[in-house]
Amino acid sequence: MMQQELILDKINTLSPPRISEVIDFIDFLSERENSRHKAERFSSIAEYAMANAGSQFDLDVSLERAGIDSFLAIDEAKS
Repeated sequence: MMQQELILDKINTLSPPRISEVIDFIDFLSERENSRHKAERFSSIAEYAMANAGSQFDLDVSLERAGIDSFLAIDEAKS
């Protein structure tokens, strides 16, 4: 039996209030995962910026702002 089927079988034995708790927990896990990915992306951007500041690979301010705004828009759309 696949894990998804096992989970569904177990959920089907629960009362409606408990199913609501399961849904809340799944939402919590999903949000935590999204937050972790967001933090990793921002950390990568910061590392790149610090490592390349003042070099030929340094981006101009408006391009950097556009990239950051794009990441934020993507994150907002997923929420």
